[in-house]
Amino acid sequence: MDRAEDELDAKAAAELDAKAAARRACRTGHAREVRERYGALLREGAGVVGVSPSTFSRWERGLVRPTGKAAERYGHLLALWEGKP
Repeated sequence: MDRAEDELDAKAAAELDAKAAARRACRTGHAREVRERYGALLREGAGVVGVSPSTFSRWERGLVRPTGKAAERYGHLLALWEGKP
């Protein structure tokens, strides 16, 4: 039971970290910089995350915060674009 709980705790921590990273990057404008430096189009990022390009654009401009699973996927995508594990 302890090992299973540890794995669940690690997974929950990783999900929370990804969401926080996405929100932080959107708030600071870093998200758009990362995408542009990577060379991805806005619509490509939106497609990977599973949201509309207009939603993705609002995130990048800091108008709204990503939430839920989309925020988690976005955080993981930003980490990939930045070359982080």
